[in-house]
Amino acid sequence: MELATELDVVEYSLMPGWRNMPRDKVVALLAGLPSPALLLQTTVRGRIGVILLDELGVDRKRSMQKEFDNQVSGINELSASLGLTEASRLLPEVDGESLVFSLAALRYWGERFAVNVGWNFGPLEHDSRATAQIHLRRSTGEWSSGPQAVRSP
Repeated sequence: MELATELDVVEYSLMPGWRNMPRDKVVALLAGLPSPALLLQTTVRGRIGVILLDELGVDRKRSMQKEFDNQVSGINELSASLGLTEASRLLPEVDGESLVFSLAALRYWGERFAVNVGWNFGPLEHDSRATAQIHLRRSTGEWSSGPQAVRSP
């Protein structure tokens, strides 16, 4: 049996709500959200739960803001320990799919989005595409790729 990859998903639905949208429209929709958001994986492929910070009551909002602050603090700490600059290139690689983006982009993401997936980043050696590699924790507890950084945000 062959497992489907994320590339096999051509439409997504952001919940609450069930309207499907083409994969290439998701980034624009997320970029246009009016406040930071927690993105939650679901048991249904192509469905993503979205909780906007500004929609929460006082206590839950304070708790979620703390998660965002901790995430940004983790990014700052890890990047400082690796001597990264805003222009440093980072590489996430999962199941053969990879993308390179800047530390500045990760920092912006960390201020706007949180995910219920463990992640960290560490040095990347012998690969000219980037300076550091982002590692994602799978639901099985395994890391997505390569040697792991000791600390995680």
